[in-house]
Amino acid sequence: MPLRELRDETGVLWTIYDVHPSTVRHTTLQVREELASGWLCFQSDAAKRRLVGIPDRWEQMDDNALMSLMTAAALVSAKANKLPPS
Repeated sequence: MPLRELRDETGVLWTIYDVHPSTVRHTTLQVREELASGWLCFQSDAAKRRLVGIPDRWEQMDDNALMSLMTAAALVSAKANKLPPS
């Protein structure tokens, strides 16, 4: 899993990584159909964003291009990050 870190214009540190979920029903991770092909995650201490689909060669993009992708990414609520109770 490629990983990048960068600071936005306010100084917030963001960790960026790609997520490739498994949609096999026998695993603990099941995702909505639109997320099955993966997403790019932008995570800071205060927020998390998800860009559906993983752009080609995102790990080689410059910081400005990654910040543009983050602006387009949807904010993910803390509740959405928790696994359902077993």
